[in-house]
Amino acid sequence: MKCPRCLAVCLDTDPHCFSCRAPFGNSRNVRPGAENGKPPYSTRLSMIFGCLGACLGPVLGSSITLIPSSGNGGLDLNQACWAGIGAAAGGTVGFVLGMLLFGSKSRG
Repeated sequence: MKCPRCLAVCLDTDPHCFSCRAPFGNSRNVRPGAENGKPPYSTRLSMIFGCLGACLGPVLGSSITLIPSSGNGGLDLNQACWAGIGAAAGGTVGFVLGMLLFGSKSRG
């Protein structure tokens, strides 16, 4: 089944949506964070910084070779590794900045 609020895939036996935390059925216990259906600012900032890090990682790390190229063409594993490193570093920095600037209780 899909959540009627955010369209996330959920099981029929779930008491609430684990993505937007909205209750299913006649449940009266509303989970924290279900009031507006948006993720907190820290999560959104983490996603934005992670995307930027995935774009900037291969550009900034192109001079350092982590995995030598096979020369057969196709996917450049060195740039893929730098994109992953950039996404992980950017996502972590974005989440920390979001928690420092907006706190854990602020909602978007």
